[in-house]
Amino acid sequence: ILDQLGNPNWFDKTSKINDVARDFFKVSNPSVYDLATAINESWKIKSTLSSSTAPEELKQILDRLHSMGFLACKLLGAGGSGYIFALGQRPIQHEVFEGSGTEALSFRIDWSGVSTIHESERS
Repeated sequence: ILDQLGNPNWFDKTSKINDVARDFFKVSNPSVYDLATAINESWKIKSTLSSSTAPEELKQILDRLHSMGFLACKLLGAGGSGYIFALGQRPIQHEVFEGSGTEALSFRIDWSGVSTIHESERS
């Protein structure tokens, strides 16, 4: 992250990422496509902060996933490793990851916000 902070445009770029997130949350009844657009826009900005943020090998992987139909792709994590987040439809996930030894995790978005799922008795 220190090399990112050395970028003279760091504040402007991180402010733009913040604006992308704010704009997304202003959308009433957002779709998965709205989410994908926000993820792609924020990653595009983030990847310009430093050459180490998005090395060429990572860019090639993300480009390949996009060309295969994934709606959004970005790196999660820091410090030279992490996970690739790829938002796509289930049939595309199986086509890409099946037999590769790579684990694909499915998730769904919960738009309801914070809720209590368990209450324990207190003594």
